[in-house]
Amino acid sequence: MKSRYKIPMIILLGFILWLIMYTTYRGYSLHKNFAVTDEYIYKFGRASSSGKLSSHTGTYFKYRFKVNNDDYTGETSIPCSWNNSIKFPSWDLGKKMQLVYDRKNPNNSKMLFCEKDYKEFDLSVPEEFQDELHYLDSLCY
Repeated sequence: MKSRYKIPMIILLGFILWLIMYTTYRGYSLHKNFAVTDEYIYKFGRASSSGKLSSHTGTYFKYRFKVNNDDYTGETSIPCSWNNSIKFPSWDLGKKMQLVYDRKNPNNSKMLFCEKDYKEFDLSVPEEFQDELHYLDSLCY
């Protein structure tokens, strides 16, 4: 390798390593320090490779929640065809769902969309969300 490429390659590899470590730490911290709360959907639409949520395609959701009277927002996407998302029967703005958040950093949160999300945190699905979660599970690929 030519010497002019060594420094940019070292910087690029260092950034990739930092990104992997940061993502791993956020997931570890969320699993170690999680708490459950309700959140409310305030926007949803199509996630695409050109949008802000470029790591996923499907349908994105933006949500709000409160922890200790402080307001937080988050966003996520599910691998669900946009054509299917239009069929969501009761997905009005303001729809209540649940999420887990990191007690030490509430900005680190994850919406609980599918039964596997509840199982990931060893939680049972509340009865009031079972119909919606069953429907979402059937739409996802």
